[in-house]
Order: sequence, then structure tokens, then C-alpha cells
Amino acid sequence: MKWFGVIQKKNYTITCYVSERPMGISLNKNSGMECRRHGLQRSTFICQHLQYGEGIGYFEATGEPDPEYPFREAWCGDCDQILLEQGEWNDVSEGHAQIMTMCEGC
Repeated sequence: MKWFGVIQKKNYTITCYVSERPMGISLNKNSGMECRRHGLQRSTFICQHLQYGEGIGYFEATGEPDPEYPFREAWCGDCDQILLEQGEWNDVSEGHAQIMTMCEGC
């Protein structure tokens, strides 16, 4: 039987199926999220600004999804500008974005 970890948040629960034994919480292609509004969903990752922001731009990772990491990722215009300035996701760009997980339905 596989071990799973659960992270409780305000509006959802992340369930991460990781291995035959507990090794810490980490996402993999089988990870799911139990949303109070949408039920069991795949997780998606967004910058902190997209959760409640309006008119701030929307940028999404493009290209073929990695079969081992099939999660959608999105960020706002300010985060995109910092990402372009930095040239990659690093401590500066990630620090500004404060990436968070949400239900893909939300």
C-alpha cells in the first residue's frame, strides 16, 4: 500500500502519493487535490498575485507538458517581467512570485 501525505489548507487539501513509505511530501504525476468546491482535482501552480488579482496579466507555461510533472503553471505580468529580467526562475523571481498551489478547477 502506498503512503500518502495530506496538507490541509483553507479551501482545499493536497494529497500527495509518494512511495511505499513516508519520505516527505512531494508532488508527482499521481498527486491530487481535494477542493471543497470542485472535489478531487489536479493541482496547478500560480503566483500569489493571481489568486485575487484582476487586470494584472496572465502568463502560462507553454510547450509539451512533462509526463512526470503534468501540472499547469501561471503567473502575472509583474512576475513575468521579473522572470524576463532574471532570465530564469531563481531565488529572486520565485521570491517575488511566492508560487502557491490551487485546484485546477479554481
